Amino acid sequence: MPIPSAPASPPDTFLEQYKTYVGDLSSVGSRHSDASKFYVSLLSALTVVQGVAGSVSALQSKLLTFGISVAGILICVLWRFTADSYSKLYRAKLNVIRELEIHLSHPCYKNEWDELQRLRFKPISNFEKWIAILMALLFAVLFAVPFVQSR
Repeated sequence: MPIPSAPASPPDTFLEQYKTYVGDLSSVGSRHSDASKFYVSLLSALTVVQGVAGSVSALQSKLLTFGISVAGILICVLWRFTADSYSKLYRAKLNVIRELEIHLSHPCYKNEWDELQRLRFKPISNFEKWIAILMALLFAVLFAVPFVQSR
C-alpha cells in the first residue's frame, strides 16, 4: 500500500518512522510467538486430560473424549485464524516498511524479501496454519474413535 503523497519530509522523519515500524514489527513477532505457545499449551493440556480418560468409566470416558475433541477442534480453528491474522499483519507492516525504505539510503527489508523470493522461501506462518489444521484432524479422529470402537 503506497504512502499517500505528503509534503516533503526531511530524511530524519522517514528514519524515525522506519525505526518505529521496525520496533513495532518486533513486538508483533513477540505477541505472535506468545499466542502460538498459548495454543500449543492448551492442546497439550487437552491431550494430557485425554490420557486420564482411560481411568474413568466407559460412559465418562466417551463424554470426556467428546468434550476434549470438540474443545481441541475449536482451539485449532482459533489458532488457524490467529495465525492467518498475524500473517496478514506481518505482510501489511513489511509493505509499509518497504515503502519507507524508498526514502532511506538502503532498502534492507526489500533486498531481504527479494533474496527470500529467489530462494523460494515459504513463511513459517504457512506451516503454522497447516499444523493447526493437522491438530484439528487429530482431534476429529479422537472424536470418532469411541464410536468406531463401540460397534
